[in-house]
Amino acid sequence: FDAKIPNISLQLFLEWIDMTQDEFYEIIDNFRDHRVWKKDIDGNYVRTDKVANHISDRGVLEVGLKVDDPREYFHSLLLEPENDGYILMGRSYVDETNYKAIEG
Repeated sequence: FDAKIPNISLQLFLEWIDMTQDEFYEIIDNFRDHRVWKKDIDGNYVRTDKVANHISDRGVLEVGLKVDDPREYFHSLLLEPENDGYILMGRSYVDETNYKAIEG
């Protein structure tokens, strides 16, 4: 999902700020890191690198943000198989009134 454009939420955001998609990209294109993004033959930006490629680079851990959080986070199985398999943040508990996001 790194390079996937969030079409529905992007459109909602653009309506909220009263801006067209072309105006939006004209602004953000000025801030693209040219070490990571290149234009293809059709003029579309293509990502040439990503953070995940540098996890093992020397010095990366030393410059990362310090996590000062006593809670433990873990990856759990999805309870909603009809989902596309990606949830940024799920519920922290489940009971009979909200299991599988059923409204009751």
